[in-house]
Amino acid sequence: MEKYQFLQDTDQEIIVDLKKNAKKSDSVYAFSLKNATLDLHLRCYEEWIRAQIFIFIPSFSPNIEWYNRWYESKVIVKADISSPDVYLNIHCISILSLNSSVNVQGEINISAGLKDVETHLMEEVVLLEWAKYTQLKPILNVASPSVKASHWAKIHRINREHLFYLESKGFAWQNALDLILQWYKQHIFDHFSDSDKIKSSRPSSRTDCPVIDTDNLVSRF
Repeated sequence: MEKYQFLQDTDQEIIVDLKKNAKKSDSVYAFSLKNATLDLHLRCYEEWIRAQIFIFIPSFSPNIEWYNRWYESKVIVKADISSPDVYLNIHCISILSLNSSVNVQGEINISAGLKDVETHLMEEVVLLEWAKYTQLKPILNVASPSVKASHWAKIHRINREHLFYLESKGFAWQNALDLILQWYKQHIFDHFSDSDKIKSSRPSSRTDCPVIDTDNLVSRF
């Protein structure tokens, strides 16, 4: 992993110049933020870039303050691609509970005349309870007809049956929520930690994205 950074109760602007990895494997950048604002600018000026960007937003606190505090996070991620032969995968996942909100604005700009470029922008929200405010805004500005680019946004609720199952095994409700939260985070980071096994081959656009499913978790108990 090239970079991991955790942000809490702060606002930060980060500029990343993506470069060719000497090992010809994926460069991985991961960010986790809570009650914070991340303004991330990705610049692709070199050829043969393979990069995966992961942003995790756990707006949840399993304690008494959970009902008394407002968690508000915002992500602005912009990627400018001006060189050929680039693979860029951006995945932003938010886990929201009561008294939390998230605003995710993702934008990928691909210059004219480029070839062998593949980009994917994914914005996902998992609701533990009804959140106060949720906004997802994926944007693609593609000036070349010879590239592959996709984006999607998804909002879904956590499987309540899994929560009830863990409670039946003796977990307190808040502990069960915390366990599922940690499972989401670990599952995705495990996926990205394996990225250096990917050499020159490009992963497929959809199957490469980690699929979050807590069936595996509850089967352990």
